[in-house]
Amino acid sequence: MGLDAVELVMEVEDHFGISIDDHEAQQVRTVGDLVALIRTRIETARREVCPTLRSVLSLRRTVREVVDDTRARVRTRALVVDRLDRRERQQLWRELSSTIAALPWLRRPGWLRWSLGLTTTGLMVAFTWSLVEASPALPMVFVAALGWPVAGVLATRPMRWVSPEGWTTFGDIARKYPGAKVATKQTDLETDEQVFDELRPIIASQLGIAESKIVVTSSFVNDLGLS
Repeated sequence: MGLDAVELVMEVEDHFGISIDDHEAQQVRTVGDLVALIRTRIETARREVCPTLRSVLSLRRTVREVVDDTRARVRTRALVVDRLDRRERQQLWRELSSTIAALPWLRRPGWLRWSLGLTTTGLMVAFTWSLVEASPALPMVFVAALGWPVAGVLATRPMRWVSPEGWTTFGDIARKYPGAKVATKQTDLETDEQVFDELRPIIASQLGIAESKIVVTSSFVNDLGLS
């Protein structure tokens, strides 16, 4: 492989969090070949991603403390909502906040978020109408429209008990523990098209060409000038 090819492979490895050996790289002739290779690596990584035993045991210990049951069973596929009630979920999240740096907040129930949004919209409509009609109630409506979003959020803060997306099972949580095994940064790429969209700007940057010139059938040597 030439220097350009080596640098491209290294950039792809760094970006996708995968490893490509020299033999595999030499078999790549087109952009489509590279997309297929990356997809294979991602599929393998997706099967390998699992919480480490240490993460699961640590989470189980925390859950047992929350439910005050030293023999409570915690299965990685079990839904948090099925095992813990609202208060216990909130307590678990408080405990996890000292362990997981990027822990997202628990969410409000969907009906409550919808109600808050609807009320805010109604107040904004009332404010607009009062402004157009020069209503005597304009100052009061203005204060309500301005203060309600903040007041509503603060007042309903204790009602956050829904697990955020991606944190619904105990396995989801265990995967986020420091030191948990993660095989690739791009396990959310599901299709060849998604991989290609992620790959194209990398190729363009490394080879100094326009993205519009890069298609799946492009030959790295004959069409893109890879040396």
